[in-house]
Amino acid sequence: MSSEFEDLLHSNNDSTASSLDVIRSNTNRIHKLLYYTGLSICGLAFIFGIVAASEIDYYDELEFTFSIAVQWWIGGFITGIFFIALGEIIKILHDIRLKLNK
Repeated sequence: MSSEFEDLLHSNNDSTASSLDVIRSNTNRIHKLLYYTGLSICGLAFIFGIVAASEIDYYDELEFTFSIAVQWWIGGFITGIFFIALGEIIKILHDIRLKLNK
């Protein structure tokens, strides 16, 4: 009876170690995905702000409306920072979990 218990104990330790390896390898991907998504949102918002603020008037002249561009830039910046911050939160929580499981 004790040998069955020891086998069960050793099998649980092996599965826990392998699951920790999976956790260590997968979380950095989520952090990086959110980080690069945030950066791309910021970059695209800058480009879209320039495109949206550029208008051709009645005389076929190109005008730039700064207030429209600023709206795009601020909205994109806030959204991008949100994604970057969410990725950092996931990274910090993962590091805490790894320290607790050591």
